[in-house]
Parts: sequence; structure tokens; C-alpha cells
Amino acid sequence: MGPHFGYAETNARPIKEKILQKNEMTAFLIRIDRQTGKRGAEKDWALDTSCKIEGQRNWSIKNLSH
Repeated sequence: MGPHFGYAETNARPIKEKILQKNEMTAFLIRIDRQTGKRGAEKDWALDTSCKIEGQRNWSIKNLSH
């Protein structure tokens, strides 16, 4: 993944692939059952951990720009 500023993808294929990858990761993190489509909360630690990592990354990026 490149920086969130400056370069922006204009080709539709990589944009689509990125969305699909993100959707797959989101489905994994919120434990959507592929058969029922229902959300299971038994693995919320994975979502919590992912959110903490993203928060720390955002904090680091924000502090790099100052």
C-alpha cells in the first residue's frame, strides 16, 4: 500500500481489487458466516486488535507530518 496522499489510483481494476480485499478482511474481522450471512461476535478480539493497530498507525502517520 502506498501513501494516502499524493498518488491516487485511476485504473478501475486495482481499485476494485482493493475494495474486494477490504471487504474480505472486514467479513473475516466481523465474523460473517458465509452460509447464513449472520455476524458472530465470538471473535471480536480480532476486530478490536485490528482497530487498535489502525489507530496506532494513524497516530504515527499524523505525528510524522508535524
